[in-house]
Amino acid sequence: MKVQSLFPVLAAIILMSGCVQNKTDNAASTSSKVKTVPASTCYMAIDGRDTAMLNLKTEGKKVTGLLFFNYYKKNKTLGSIKGSFERDTLLADYLLTVDHQKTIYRNPIAFLKKDGKLIMGVGIIETAWGRNYFSKNIPIDYKNGRFVFKEVSCKSLKGLEAMQIALEKSGSVFSLK
Repeated sequence: MKVQSLFPVLAAIILMSGCVQNKTDNAASTSSKVKTVPASTCYMAIDGRDTAMLNLKTEGKKVTGLLFFNYYKKNKTLGSIKGSFERDTLLADYLLTVDHQKTIYRNPIAFLKKDGKLIMGVGIIETAWGRNYFSKNIPIDYKNGRFVFKEVSCKSLKGLEAMQIALEKSGSVFSLK
């Protein structure tokens, strides 16, 4: 008699544990569908009277963002970057316009992350099939780079986003999405 009365209780426990497991699986699958918002970090660099501003959005190893250079009494460049981190090095493509012209240029760009700063590297650029890239035979030099980017509040770089919006409205926009 005791065995017969335990059977329905055991069956109920097994069924209930299956339902609980299924709810856990559904919660896990729902949370994996939620899209994460990329972390945004802003930087600024000053070299003499030349300035540069950088807004990076990082998602895992992938990085996108805006980069602006203001060369005193010369030109200004604004562009999008897209690349990825490989350990402490960010390698990216920089699509840019010079002085808000409609011509778009694509150049490789590299940053070394060290002591909370991004050091822009200098390297030999080669071209093959109309594409610029850093020479594989000569290392990128981070000691002689002009711009060392220090992290700043993104509120201080609101002008950078406004410039991107102006470019989009003018029709000389480019995207690395």
